[in-house]
Amino acid sequence: MAKKPKVKNSKAKKSNKITAEPVISSNIRTFVITAIALALVSWDLSFNLGVYGTIFYEKIFTVWVICVVVLIANYCLAKEDRYLNAWGVIAMLTPSLWFALEYWDFLVDVNSLPGIISFWLAIAIMVICLPMGGYIIVSFTQADALKLRPRRLFVALAAITILIAIVGYGIGSNHRYILSCEDFEVAGSKVPENCYKQPLDEILELEETQ
Repeated sequence: MAKKPKVKNSKAKKSNKITAEPVISSNIRTFVITAIALALVSWDLSFNLGVYGTIFYEKIFTVWVICVVVLIANYCLAKEDRYLNAWGVIAMLTPSLWFALEYWDFLVDVNSLPGIISFWLAIAIMVICLPMGGYIIVSFTQADALKLRPRRLFVALAAITILIAIVGYGIGSNHRYILSCEDFEVAGSKVPENCYKQPLDEILELEETQ
């Protein structure tokens, strides 16, 4: 007796496709997590720069501590296990060199030739060595991010980071249209001089309604 051919249930297949959870590869997961991490750092720095016109000293010291620890740990290992080459060592010394140049500025006139040379040397050190230092730190903290494929995802990460930085700086510069002085006080942040102060009659009206 011949077997009856099985009839494919196309509706069931469609239903499975609709209800099935999306498969997220490790590559996509790494890309999204790295993008979020870079965006948060970029937002924090750019927003504060927009509000206060400076980068807070604790951020600079955080970078310095990380670089010093990576450098010291490198020389605690056996010679064959060391992970920093000559350029890596220079990159990790960048924040310390920057501190030294900042101290030098107190000893010389900023407008003198040594002061001008010190200023542009500090800029050159930061521009050349910081990207390398960032690469070394990422290789420890987000090693999978260096294996992203295709390579255009690196361009996407840079674009997202720059976009968030621009938005953060723009919002920070125009904070008085979004945040009030009270918002900064509640958050425990320094209150900017040009923050929005709520009129007294509005405050009294709000207290009466409560």
